[in-house]
Amino acid sequence: MREIMLSEGLDWYVAYYKTDHHWKTETGLWAAQVITQMLNEREEFVFDAYFFEEGSYMMTTYDDCFLGCYGRAYAAFILDRESYICILPRFETDFVVGTPGRGVVRAGFYKETLYDYENLQNVLSYSDSDHLTQPNAYHFVIWRNDAVGIF
Repeated sequence: MREIMLSEGLDWYVAYYKTDHHWKTETGLWAAQVITQMLNEREEFVFDAYFFEEGSYMMTTYDDCFLGCYGRAYAAFILDRESYICILPRFETDFVVGTPGRGVVRAGFYKETLYDYENLQNVLSYSDSDHLTQPNAYHFVIWRNDAVGIF
């Protein structure tokens, strides 16, 4: 992916959160576009490009709500919290998602099954010290580091 980023004039350091080792959500969408295009061309898959285009999604930016693991461990008082972009499909979806370890089963549209808006509201109301100890923007997403997940 780095080679492709370079060929497209993208800076891979900007693709990551400053305070974390994960890609930003918008980088993940870009990667999905690249990977599905490669699969269509090289392996003769027939993924519809519409489902991977930026215009097919609503993108809502939440400012000052993300402090990744590096920020929590080393730089919490040096680095500012980052913005988080919530990406939701504009097209109809239908999911059933289960995380047996937490006893969670959700059914419905993407935003009802894979996003946890209660945690989003909690994160948006945090004080500075809360960002060091409480769930962060990753907890907007219901799918976490569970041992087993069922879609």
